[in-house]
Amino acid sequence: MSTACERALAEGAAYERLYAPLLRQYGKASQFEFIRFSQVEQDLHFAGHHQTLLAMEKGDPAFRKSIYWAADIGRTLSLRGRSSCASCI
Repeated sequence: MSTACERALAEGAAYERLYAPLLRQYGKASQFEFIRFSQVEQDLHFAGHHQTLLAMEKGDPAFRKSIYWAADIGRTLSLRGRSSCASCI
């Protein structure tokens, strides 16, 4: 059985693989940089990032709605045994 961290890292890697063609297609017109949460969590500035996210969740209804929507999608996919939301978009 995998840990939550292992599952999260695997999901992140799957996301990067899934959207790699899109990033290649628009890579010249846009700039994308993937930063894993595990990297952010180890950063000395993590507490500040975390406080910013908490403030946004509390003070920005659109941001809060997007977080809850994404969490609901994740739970729904997990219950259905799916690991990707590609067909949901």
